[in-house]
Amino acid sequence: MSDAGRLSVEGWQTDFVAAAPQRFENSMRDALEQSGLSTLELVDRLRRVASSAGLAVTPLFRDFVAHVINSMVMKGEGNTAFREDQAFLADATRAVQAISDSVGGTTALWLALARCHANIDNAGRERLASIHSAGRYAIVPDDVVRARTVLAHYFIDTSNYRRAQRLLDQTETEFAGTPIAASHRAELLAARGMCQFYTDPEGSDTWFVRAIAVGTSGTGAGASEDESVQPVATAVHYRGRVAAARGEHQLALVRYVEAQAIAPGRLAGRAFHHVRLAEILLRHGPAHEAEHHLRQADSINQQARQISTGAAQLNHAWAQFHLATGDHRSAERELRDALRAARRANARRSTLQFALALGRLHAGRRRPVHALLYLTLAACWLLRWELFRDRHVVRNLRALMTHAPGALGRARPRAQSDAVRCPCGANHEGSAGPRSVRPP
Repeated sequence: MSDAGRLSVEGWQTDFVAAAPQRFENSMRDALEQSGLSTLELVDRLRRVASSAGLAVTPLFRDFVAHVINSMVMKGEGNTAFREDQAFLADATRAVQAISDSVGGTTALWLALARCHANIDNAGRERLASIHSAGRYAIVPDDVVRARTVLAHYFIDTSNYRRAQRLLDQTETEFAGTPIAASHRAELLAARGMCQFYTDPEGSDTWFVRAIAVGTSGTGAGASEDESVQPVATAVHYRGRVAAARGEHQLALVRYVEAQAIAPGRLAGRAFHHVRLAEILLRHGPAHEAEHHLRQADSINQQARQISTGAAQLNHAWAQFHLATGDHRSAERELRDALRAARRANARRSTLQFALALGRLHAGRRRPVHALLYLTLAACWLLRWELFRDRHVVRNLRALMTHAPGALGRARPRAQSDAVRCPCGANHEGSAGPRSVRPP
């Protein structure tokens, strides 16, 4: 190549590199202005922007990163086969870290990122690291309270209830006289109820009633729209679980539906909503209505790429369905999948629940060796996790056996007048056929 040609190419390359920031700004602005872009397209734009060198951290960049992460939380990746979860999380983490280093005040971004991590590994180090970063870059008291409350949620999800309770006690004492957004204080109260629910469902109801009262008393100033309504929805949902523990199954279904109507946005929450409905309907309502909600949860979990605790709970619910229809082999397969997912997610309570369910299933099929194996595993885990650490172990075990959602077994015979019906208003027909959508 001649010297003139080489200079021409080098000049074009220089101009191209110099124009890159403007192209990226146009791409980000276009993404914020267009409502029809898919999450996959947004993720691709984030990848290109995050990999560019020397891009300035501007308000536009911050808004774009928040938009992409929130799209992932609310909509997932769509129905296409998306296999780049780790790459997206790495790009998003790099972008949020750049914003944090530049301007701080990124608590909401880190917590949204933690929700994305939770779909892959509810008890993973990456989720925990994002939550810790949310606290580290908190500037105002509202952000500190939110970060600590979500950290308590992490401890609850990993069955570390005492540590969660201590953190919530400390936070409530420290910020008792500090003006905090009503939604954030309600979130703290709901988390306290969640801590108590797993050992004392009846006693936990007081916390949820208080959370609803506080969450609906203010405008939620300082919180996003999703943050304003989510704590109230969580409290109403758990009041449904309290009703189910009391045996008030129709009331539980009504409260589940009310909770979902309050905060319909997050995909993971929608999946759990369908699972909870199905758990009650499998034992106390029409089987086809339960199957409808199981299939809805399947579809949402695939869209959200849920492979952690939510997937385990759905596997367990499908096991109940298969057992009710006499398909013991499929029930065993689903329970083994549930147990693996719970172990991977370090979900201790669910691990015990699923091991006990497998022991009971094998006992019912006259397989004493298999039954003894799973019951022995459950006993060993119980000794390791609770007996030498928690003076309330007997109460915890009794609560696990009594109030674990959808204890595996056939529905009890009931009079037709006692049967419940789903109040969600959806068309529950047309759900027959094999399970066609499974979590990855």
